[in-house]
Parts: sequence; structure tokens; C-alpha cells
Amino acid sequence: MAIHSAPQLFSVELRTSQWGALVEWYRSVLGLTVLVRVVDDGYALLAAGDTRLAIISRGEPGEASRRWSLGFEVAD
Repeated sequence: MAIHSAPQLFSVELRTSQWGALVEWYRSVLGLTVLVRVVDDGYALLAAGDTRLAIISRGEPGEASRRWSLGFEVAD
């Protein structure tokens, strides 16, 4: 993958208590490609065009968070 001089959005993270079902939904319904799947850690990274979607398992469903997690790729 080429490193760009301007920051590029690398990934967006989703946390869920329904990790397996969500990974399967993005794979089968939206057709995203699974790049990494670590079942024991509850982590998956899927290709979504020029960016990636990270799906991370979270133990108990709780109150929704107002936080967003975005990863940017930069040249240095």
C-alpha cells in the first residue's frame, strides 16, 4: 500500500457484543473482504474500499458511547 503525503483515513472501529454476527453481516451482505480475523481476540479487519473497518468484540452490551475511533495513515 502506498503511503500518501496527506493523511488518509486508514480505519474505523466498531465495538460490539455480537462480534461474529457483525463480521459475517459485513462480509456476506456488503461483500467486504476479511483481511484479518482473530477469533480468540474478537478482532476482525475488513477492506472497505480505500479504508478498513475494524470490528472489535466487547463483552457486555452497555450504554452507547459517544466516542468515535478513526485511524489515519500518514507519511511519517
